[in-house]
Formats: sequence, structure tokens, C-alpha cells
Amino acid sequence: MNTVGKILVVLNLLFALLTGGFLVMDYASRSNWREEAEHRKRVAEVAVARANASNQMVKTLLTDKKKLSDQLDQYMINAGSDKSDAAVMLNGLRKQLNDQTEVAKLEILNREKAVKESERLQKEVALLTKVVRQREGEILDAQTEATKYRQEAVTKEQEAKVARLRAEQLLRQLQQKEIELAKALVGPGGVGSTASVRDPNYENPPPAYVKGKIAKIDPKDRGLVQITVGSDVGVKEDHTLEVYRLRPRPEYLGRLRVVESRPHEAVGRLMRSTTTGQVPLQEGDEVASKIGGR
Repeated sequence: MNTVGKILVVLNLLFALLTGGFLVMDYASRSNWREEAEHRKRVAEVAVARANASNQMVKTLLTDKKKLSDQLDQYMINAGSDKSDAAVMLNGLRKQLNDQTEVAKLEILNREKAVKESERLQKEVALLTKVVRQREGEILDAQTEATKYRQEAVTKEQEAKVARLRAEQLLRQLQQKEIELAKALVGPGGVGSTASVRDPNYENPPPAYVKGKIAKIDPKDRGLVQITVGSDVGVKEDHTLEVYRLRPRPEYLGRLRVVESRPHEAVGRLMRSTTTGQVPLQEGDEVASKIGGR
């Protein structure tokens, strides 16, 4: 037997051994096949159940996914609409904020102006208060002075009244003295027989007491005057009125004889005696039916 034959024998032996080993292994495995098959069946059933459960879960998840997708789409749509509304609202709020900012700035300016105006008014009020107090002091002083002057005026008026009464009394005395002097110059029994309207001692007063003033004096004849009383108060022609002056000092000026009488006025001529002197008449001199009152 050559080497090839030996090799083939060895190879056949090895093949037989391998075949036997496989047969032994196949038999061993075939003895546990039923149990393995049942185990695998159970595993397969569990796997199928798990697969079915997984499929159901997948279906549920897909359904939930679709719902969530739909909700997400609706949310996105709503979010887009809300975003537009929010943008519009935001723009409106920004505009309101800008308007309010401008209004606030204007209010701040007005407040600053008001503060300045208030400060100016406070200064004016303080100045006016000072002026008012000063004026009140001046008014008080003026009232004091006025009271003083009023009292002095009352005193002066009383003094003037007394002086006037004294002047009238002196004028009456002077007139009486002139009449007595004229009677003495004419002589006993001469007054009644020789007296006439041209006699300076002629006396014919109106029946009622009258009093007036010299209104005008004839520039050519200073003894011819116009007086402020006339026929409406009983002054007639040939009536006589006494003429006198109280200021600056009491003075008897003479006697007027009425030559013409009209309502509210009359014209008279001065009948000077030798005792009355030559004091010129003035507008404003007093005339009365008698000196010393009614």
C-alpha cells in the first residue's frame, strides 16, 4: 500500500469518525427537540403577543401622534392668529405708550411752568402784602390826620360861627351908630321932614327877610350892581338892602336902593354915607334886608 492509499485510509477513518460524531450529536439533539420546539412555540407565542401588543401600542402612538399633530397644527394656526392680534395689540400699546409719554412730557412742562408761575405769584403776593401793610399804615395815619383835621375843622367852624355872629353884631352896632350919627348931623326934627329915597340914610327894607349876594358890578358905574334876589321873594323898587362883607374881616359897606326888580334878580345902587368910607364893592359881597339874621 502506497502512501496515497494510506492517506486515503486515514481520511476515510477520519470521515467515519466525524460522521459518527455527527450522528451522535444529531441523536442527542433529536432527543430534546420536542421540548425545544414547545419552548420555542411558547417563545414565539410570547413574541407574537408582544408584537401584537407592540403593534397596538404603535397604532395607539400613531393615533396619539396624529392627534398631537393636529393639535399642534391648530395651535400653530391659533398661535399665528394670536401672534397677529398680539402684534396689533403691541403696536396699539406702543402707540398709547408714546402718546402717554408725550402727554407726560407736556404735563411736566406745564408743571414746571405752573411752579414758576406759582413762585412768581408768591413773590407778587408777598410784595402786595407788603404794599397793603404799608398802605394800611398810611391809611391809619391818614385817618388819624383826618380825625385831627376834622376836629380842627369843627373847632374852626365853631370859631367861624362865633366870629360871624360877632361880625354881624358889630355890623348892627356900626349901622346903628351910623344912623345915630346921621340923625345927629341932620339935627332934631330934620330926619322925618327931609328924608327921601335919595337920602343915604333912607331905610325901606322888604317886609320879609331876604338875603343874597352881589352877582355883577357895572364896570362903568361901580355903585350900580346886580343882586341875586328879586321880586319873587318880595324885593321891589325903592326897597333898601344892607351891604356887608365878612371876609377877610367884617365890614359894613353901605346900603343899596333897589332901582329895578325882576324875578330872581334886581338892580340896586349904593347910597354911601359920609361914615361908610369909600371901600369898593366886590362880587360876592353879602346883601340882606337887615344885618344879623331874620
